[in-house]
Amino acid sequence: MKRSNSRVSESSYRPEPGHQSWRRFGALFLIFLQINVPVLAQQAVPTGSKVVFGSATVTSTPNSVTINQSTGNAIIDWQSFSIGQGNSVTFVQPNASSATLNRVTGSTPTSIAGQLNANGQVYLVNPNGIALTPSGAVRAGAFVASTNDISDSDFKSGKLTFSGNSSARISNAGTIVTSPNGFVGLLANGGVSSDGLISVPAGRVAMGAGSAMTLDPSGKGFLQILAPSTATDDGNPLIGVKGKVIAHGGQIEIKGSVAAKAARDVVNISGSLVASSARRSGGAIILDGGNGATTVTGKLKTTSKQATGGSIAVGGRTVTLKGARLDASGATGGGTIAIGGGAHGADAGVTTADSVAVDTGTTIKADALTSGNGGLITLWSDGSTQFAGTISAQAFGLSGNGGDAEVSGATLSYSGMTNLLAAHGKTGTLTLDPGTIIVCHTGDTGCSGAVSVATVQGDASTTDTDYILDTTLASALSTASVSLSASTQIKDSSSSVSVSTGAGGALSLTAPNITLQGAYGVKGGLTLSNTDTVSSVSGVISGSGGLTQNGTGTLTLSGGNTYSGGTTISSGTVSATNNLNNAFGTGTINVGAGATLNIATNGSNQPTMANTVSGAGAVNYTGSGGNQMFATGSWSAYSGTLTVVAGGSGFQMTGSNHGSTAMSAVIGTGSFIDVMDGNGSAQTVNLGSLSGAGSIFSGTGAGTITVSIGAL
Repeated sequence: MKRSNSRVSESSYRPEPGHQSWRRFGALFLIFLQINVPVLAQQAVPTGSKVVFGSATVTSTPNSVTINQSTGNAIIDWQSFSIGQGNSVTFVQPNASSATLNRVTGSTPTSIAGQLNANGQVYLVNPNGIALTPSGAVRAGAFVASTNDISDSDFKSGKLTFSGNSSARISNAGTIVTSPNGFVGLLANGGVSSDGLISVPAGRVAMGAGSAMTLDPSGKGFLQILAPSTATDDGNPLIGVKGKVIAHGGQIEIKGSVAAKAARDVVNISGSLVASSARRSGGAIILDGGNGATTVTGKLKTTSKQATGGSIAVGGRTVTLKGARLDASGATGGGTIAIGGGAHGADAGVTTADSVAVDTGTTIKADALTSGNGGLITLWSDGSTQFAGTISAQAFGLSGNGGDAEVSGATLSYSGMTNLLAAHGKTGTLTLDPGTIIVCHTGDTGCSGAVSVATVQGDASTTDTDYILDTTLASALSTASVSLSASTQIKDSSSSVSVSTGAGGALSLTAPNITLQGAYGVKGGLTLSNTDTVSSVSGVISGSGGLTQNGTGTLTLSGGNTYSGGTTISSGTVSATNNLNNAFGTGTINVGAGATLNIATNGSNQPTMANTVSGAGAVNYTGSGGNQMFATGSWSAYSGTLTVVAGGSGFQMTGSNHGSTAMSAVIGTGSFIDVMDGNGSAQTVNLGSLSGAGSIFSGTGAGTITVSIGAL
């Protein structure tokens, strides 16, 4: 250990006791102290140095301290460590990876009002508190300040674990700047505040509040909270940022933890956190209030001017965004934003929220600005989610699709705006995922009061309901595809419900039971996924979009539908009775392999189904008492099995229906297929195979009928 060198000298003059000049000197000295105490405080420099590991020389003057370090790592104990305004402390280290641990063993808090400079890493530990004043500045390769202690052995081995129960805080009202790829850590059991500037180009910034924390500058998780803070709630945020933190292309992690679920504001961001990049992909911002609350009223930004946007994750038991601006947009693709949790409740690397609230002044963006796809935006809570803000994950380029967004909660209130459009690609999907959903029309019984405050409300229990206004749903569909998912049921309040859009995305409904009686005209199409056998659509489906059944259950259509986008039965069963003239609109019906189309007539009804039919699934027709249906559309692309159910069913293949050499026909006992030409011209009907105890014959018509059967 080398002793400190000092250039401070004291006068050798000492008046004798009782000497008159001594009394005059003492009086003058007291006056000097009264006048100059503030000046002395400003001229403070660290004192009482003791090198306990490594090799370093400490040289002091009244206004500066210089530490010349000759080993890679060094540990110095100090009686006090403050830097007055206009003063400086300089660490001269072997290289940028060299590190110096400075531990204050006295009882005085650290105040940095002057300059701290280093070409390597500086660690400053003071359990009495550390404060950078507005005039204070730190410029180093890396800088860590902590009121929690670190053992000498951990520091020597590179294990950066900081533990302690001090209630003192760390505050930064000044400036902290590191070299490119450096890092900054502000760690305190008592809490951290930063009203000043922290700038770490392409590096990492951590602010942590806990009784035990670790830093891993080269690892994926830079900051980990090992044990919660033991500090009492004084009404202030445990970690508050009113200033600006910049880590271009890097990572910003702000995490706090309390022992039990509490209403305490653990993380509060009213300033700006920026991890954007000009050339590379945007960086990452992680905020986590643990068992407490996380509040953002400022700006979080991980954009990229030439690449994809970065990521933003915000967690805590309670998450509130009020007038906040979150942006993970990128030139070649939008980034990822997770508020309260990941998509469908997946782990987002932060504490999953019990409640999320987003006000009307908040904007959340993950746009693709020149090419690529829009990003992914998720708002999730296990309890209540209230969203009134604006989401944008658009694709503005000549290529690329709109992004996806999910707003979910056991209790969901959605009255905001979501835009997932693409200039030249597919519109993205907005998923609203509460428990039970009723699409509601203002004025319907039970709806007006339910939606007077929030557009969607309720919870996932079987006795409560969640409402969404038809006008709100239509508005959302004008700028995004919308997916509604419920654990029990999706239905509408009455036939007065109207969801109609002339542009925009598709509407997807997923629930065990789906029952619709209103009018739906969705340009992007309507997709239903149910699992029961009693789901139904009795209202009218219109517009240029199509209808898709993706569920494993049975869906019954009975409305006078006019949609022209076609019907796709990907799985499960779609049934229609009597109203076959327009049950499937005017487009093609595609019955996928393993899926089923059931059509039926009863009484004296003899409808005409003019739709083209394709696919490899099953088609079953049931009539009674000799009733017939007329299938006039083309079946040439159909390769499944047509079953005319026994009991007097009559299925007429007429008009453009020439059958298919790939299709099979099964005619039940007492039923028949009538090959009828009413056009006055010859017609050939093709069947790949024919079986059953029923009949096939030619009805009346002016033309010649040829029936070609591959196998009997």
